[in-house]
Amino acid sequence: MILRPEQLHAHLEKPLQPLYVLHGDEPLLTTEAGDLLRAAARRQGYTDRTVLVVTPSFKWEELFHAAGNLSLFGGRAFIDLRIPTGKPGRDGAEALQRYARALPAETITLITLPEMDWRARKAAWFAALAGVGVVIEGNAPPVAMLPQWISRRLAAQGQSASAEALEFIALNVEGNLLAAHQEIQKLGLLYPPGELSLQQVSAAVLNVARYDIDDLKNALQAKDAARAARTLEGLKAEDAAPPLVLWVLATEARSRAQRAAASVPPSQSQPPRGSASGVAHGRSAPACGGSPSAVRAAASVPPSQSQPPRGSASGVAHGRSAPACGGSPSAVRAAASVPPSQSQPPRGSASGVAHGRSAPAYGGSPSAVRAAASVPPSQSEPPGGSASGVAHGRSAPAYGGSPSAVRAALLHAARIDRIIKGLSSGDVWDEFLQLALRLTRA
Repeated sequence: MILRPEQLHAHLEKPLQPLYVLHGDEPLLTTEAGDLLRAAARRQGYTDRTVLVVTPSFKWEELFHAAGNLSLFGGRAFIDLRIPTGKPGRDGAEALQRYARALPAETITLITLPEMDWRARKAAWFAALAGVGVVIEGNAPPVAMLPQWISRRLAAQGQSASAEALEFIALNVEGNLLAAHQEIQKLGLLYPPGELSLQQVSAAVLNVARYDIDDLKNALQAKDAARAARTLEGLKAEDAAPPLVLWVLATEARSRAQRAAASVPPSQSQPPRGSASGVAHGRSAPACGGSPSAVRAAASVPPSQSQPPRGSASGVAHGRSAPACGGSPSAVRAAASVPPSQSQPPRGSASGVAHGRSAPAYGGSPSAVRAAASVPPSQSEPPGGSASGVAHGRSAPAYGGSPSAVRAALLHAARIDRIIKGLSSGDVWDEFLQLALRLTRA
């Protein structure tokens, strides 16, 4: 059985179970849940309490001794076992599994752990405890549910507030439920029971919000520009390390580009295996500078006659595929004379024509070839999603715009890196904000 903190009150009205496992990422919620459980155990006669804290020198026999050491004249036992690291070790894992298989009678055991991620919850010892006991998860509520959490807290002290007032409190206590609890208690001391106005709330509640790197990542993934801006402001106030903030922004940009590249259908971007050049099914025919009939003729050439030798610098190899593109022999020789550094397509590009720079080699003069090789990538990139191939991932649709938008985002991150290293001047936190807004608008 798995319980949330708000479900615990109703559960404690019933007879208690012999084993409880409490874990979570919010100290306020785990502390409150433990206090409620201990108070309910006292009411039901479990008054003989033993506290065990697992340290590197802890002997797991003490757990079994505490479970078997029942007082003849005392009350029933309550064992409070605390594992601050959440890692009992090999001996502890075996001991907990043995303990779960034979729970002591007339005893309630509470095992308190820190936040347990999905890997830790799949451990054999945790699965054994969860199989026979009640698991209480004291995790902080999501940002969208924070106003409802505040509303329940106000209702417990006889107060209520409008939606605008609840939203104001949530914005000022985000990520800091301990301070939120104190602000709610302060409202109970300042104002009588009843509904609170936005003016009363804004006059009493301080800005005690706390943010971390994970909050920034979540805001970027949700494309919440306002929350991303608040998070960056909070990180700046807390003197967060700029390289760590830049790492989150750059990682999010790269992951979006990878997902977008993976979503492109192979039939649109990948040339057929063994094709003579980057011209796939005649879709990029204009790159060859020939007529449609020439493209059809190129497609009809057997692979044995048109296949370029391995390692050739472009789709035109030794002049054998020149007639397929309708170019003259001189154009072929000019293309073959281009150094590999200028004409070699980038590894993994979708076609043999990289950035459109070697396109004039098919039917153009040597000067045209040299001119094409000198065109900057920003001016020669094909449109995003074109069949001629997207080189280096610069036209990834992750930013929802042109290849220049992707390139601008990467250059922006590089500029921030230079500012952090002191090689350029500028306000790094203002640059962070601009890049974050770019990502949330993508």
